[in-house]
Amino acid sequence: MQKVALVIFPIHSSHGCILQTFALKSILEDFGFHVDIINRHWNKPSLLYRLKFSIKRILNNIFKGGNLPLLWEDACCSFKLRELNSFINQYLSFQVIDIKDEDDFDTIDWNQYHALVVGSDQTWRPKYVSNVYNYFFNFAEQYIYPLKIAYAASFGTDKWEYSEEQTKVVKRLISHFDAVAVREVSGVSLCKEFLGSEAVRVLDPTLLFQGEEYIKRLGLKVNSQDILATFFLDRTKEKCQIADDIAKKLGISVINVNRDIENQFATIQMQIAPSMTEWLEINLAAKFVIVDSFHAMVFAILFHKQFLVIGNIQRGLSRFQSVLDSIGLLDRLYISNSDPISLINNPIDWDVVDAKLQIQRDI
Repeated sequence: MQKVALVIFPIHSSHGCILQTFALKSILEDFGFHVDIINRHWNKPSLLYRLKFSIKRILNNIFKGGNLPLLWEDACCSFKLRELNSFINQYLSFQVIDIKDEDDFDTIDWNQYHALVVGSDQTWRPKYVSNVYNYFFNFAEQYIYPLKIAYAASFGTDKWEYSEEQTKVVKRLISHFDAVAVREVSGVSLCKEFLGSEAVRVLDPTLLFQGEEYIKRLGLKVNSQDILATFFLDRTKEKCQIADDIAKKLGISVINVNRDIENQFATIQMQIAPSMTEWLEINLAAKFVIVDSFHAMVFAILFHKQFLVIGNIQRGLSRFQSVLDSIGLLDRLYISNSDPISLINNPIDWDVVDAKLQIQRDI
């Protein structure tokens, strides 16, 4: 069996990150490959940063009655994944090779692989990863074989965020690729303009399966409820008010699914990411879904939910726009210049949406 090394965005308390890794791994396995997942961790911050972090946590625990982990490693990695670990252990962990620093790349014989694949999510956004060159296979630049492929790699934005030096290096590295496919239409333009590389736009790996396939593969329970589910990475009063207004109009209650994962001073329970089953099944059960999360939007689409996307400009809009425009649902993106309430009675023709997605899957 031929082997593929799948280089991914670091595994962390992000349902979307974990699911896109699961989806792309599963697709490659369906094609008959053995997949090793190359999990490039974020670099450990400086001792000074970790010391300041611990002091802030100690003060928070003393003066606010908190019980938060004091060490950076525990706070940013371990306990937030507590409820997601069952999914990771069942579907991913036995294939994961952890890369914690640059030297770890030298311990692997890259000649054993038929292909190196850099996966989806914002792997090509330099400020989101420790060393963006790793996601252009700098560790295997001297190898003619294996094949070097990008599938749905994302810059996360339609702006060029690389320095002059970074641009020079990745332009050289990408010239060794055998195929380049990016997740957003804007990514095609960025590759051509700044890297001199011809790229094609493809679907995020999570969209390669239909909703029914996730229900079957993951054993999800279908239990429709009169609820409005919110999936907010950055919770604001405005977003919560929109959710409350729509729920009131529909006569249903609101469930906030993502807790307060991004707030490092929230209570321990609020920082623990919900289990994958809970995260997916609430989306599947909801009558209406409101998100600022890309992958929560993806599963609202796959599960045929009435939904609204509240534009998350700081995290990047291009990934939302690219998918929604390709399936004729760009009107579901709210950026403060439209009336979100008007969408309640605006039905979605899911036959048309599914047909457009299938055309893109077949490319």
